[in-house]
Amino acid sequence: MSYLFRYIGQVLGVAFSSAIIQSILQSDLTTLITGPGSKEVIDQIRHSTSSIRHLPTQQRQAAISAYAHALHVVFIVNLIWSVLAIGGIMVIKDEAMPEISKPAEVDEDDEA
Repeated sequence: MSYLFRYIGQVLGVAFSSAIIQSILQSDLTTLITGPGSKEVIDQIRHSTSSIRHLPTQQRQAAISAYAHALHVVFIVNLIWSVLAIGGIMVIKDEAMPEISKPAEVDEDDEA
């Protein structure tokens, strides 16, 4: 069960972080990059970070700024989730596991 919850947490964490990044990128890039062909440029930036190096200087700075803002927000959100998880773990009561009784061993002398 431990591995199951770890893997589910990893998958959900990456999915939520990616959703937050894409949402903030869309918002910031729409504000920062305007003009003709801006929609294509924004789509190109959102789909591939390697396209940023080929952009004109102003658009490149806008893309870098948008990514920095998005990563900052994701860091804060993950920090909040971590603090909540630690707080939740701290209130869980620690229960002792019951001892499992071993079957009585049979002596060879008793069998004879």
